[in-house]
Amino acid sequence: SAVVTVLVAICMSLGLSGLSLNINTKVYFVPYLVAFLSLENILIVTRSVIETPAHLDVKIRVAQGLEKEGFNMTKKLFCEITILTAGFVVVGFMDPLAQEFCMLAVMGLLADFFLQIFFYYATYEADLF
Repeated sequence: SAVVTVLVAICMSLGLSGLSLNINTKVYFVPYLVAFLSLENILIVTRSVIETPAHLDVKIRVAQGLEKEGFNMTKKLFCEITILTAGFVVVGFMDPLAQEFCMLAVMGLLADFFLQIFFYYATYEADLF
């Protein structure tokens, strides 16, 4: 489900932004950026869930894992979006390809975050049963 989450997030970011992975070399880095950050979040929350006591119910374990790491994930997401938005505004005036990169990266990060919260952790919970 982690691989599906990353692939769907990349497709969603392309669909939401209206861009395509054409010959633009800067945009080619976006799937790698989204995959790297997505897998980092997945590993952090998985480690947090595994560290909870095993005698608890699965829903409680997943809830405690998200409670422990959810604020940090959200804070990191907003920092990344702030940096990319600043890059969109500052560098985007000089280079429209950088604007495309920033826009696609923001869409990818947002899509990935929502897919992790609503898809990955729900399937993760089902796998633990």
